Amino acid sequence: MLISTVFLAFFQSQVIGEEKEIIDPAELLPKGSEIGDFEMNVRNLHNFSPKGIYNYMDGAADLFLEFGFDRGVATEYTGDGKRIVVEIFKMNDGDSAFGIYSLSNYSSDIQKQAQEKTKINEPEKKNPKDLKGDNFNLVGDLAVEFYKGQFYGRIAIDKEDRFTLMAFANNILSRIPKHLKRPDALNNLPRIDLISGSERYMIGILGMNQVLDLGRGDVWGFANGAKAAAGEYRLTQGVYYEQAVVIYRQPQIAESKMKMFKDMFNNLEGYKPTMISLPGTENFVAVKTPDNDYLGIRLVGSRLEVYFRVPSPNHFRMILEKNPNVSVRYPSK
Repeated sequence: MLISTVFLAFFQSQVIGEEKEIIDPAELLPKGSEIGDFEMNVRNLHNFSPKGIYNYMDGAADLFLEFGFDRGVATEYTGDGKRIVVEIFKMNDGDSAFGIYSLSNYSSDIQKQAQEKTKINEPEKKNPKDLKGDNFNLVGDLAVEFYKGQFYGRIAIDKEDRFTLMAFANNILSRIPKHLKRPDALNNLPRIDLISGSERYMIGILGMNQVLDLGRGDVWGFANGAKAAAGEYRLTQGVYYEQAVVIYRQPQIAESKMKMFKDMFNNLEGYKPTMISLPGTENFVAVKTPDNDYLGIRLVGSRLEVYFRVPSPNHFRMILEKNPNVSVRYPSK
């Protein structure tokens, strides 16, 4: 507990200096011997643009481009018998940086998490070395991810050493003269039962498919400006579900999407329409999925509330009672 408190304070006490725009993410790299005996290996310094990102990474490049990637830098440091790889990505804005950061924690394991929720959500089941703050995620003692302002970064070390990882991360974060700000779209997620740190933000179908993939392309309308937020919820002990909120610029767009989903679910292979007779569910449609759990969509003003991985129809009553209709506005970002 003492170590966790120290690291949380370590990050949350970053000094905000006079703000100036940072054009090149290479400006954020630790210089010389600022951190112990570690020195940068300049031969392995890589700068890449949106066109060159495919030469640096594989499939993940498309997701970075969907959010709006500006430029990036990657290099390695050696010292004290260890090797560290540092990657810093400059996104188009802070919302995009948070979006990449939020999905990176779920992109490779979301299906496994859905199947093994009791293993990953109970505190006693988590890796005691993991540590998550407002803008960083330490995975064991081998890697850390972070975001601040327009920047998303990740650092990996070849031998367990959380103090060196955090020293590198804090050095980089202290150079970014921006306050933390999360996307406005996250304000549309209900706070009751929300698992802290599970919030995700999406502005395109690639990101949304990492949360919920219906296999039908951009059925949500991201190409026309929709934005979405998602979170994981703990309904009762051992009972979990997820919720996404897709926000549209006008109520009429949300209404047309709701009609489309009602028609689509009647013809979507593997999905079985389910009757849910509850007060206030006139604008609600539910189906049983091929995974034998349930998916429901409710129209509320200019948004669609999407409840998925719900264990049974009976759980919808509990969920909807905790989530009354609330009028919301389209987020500014």
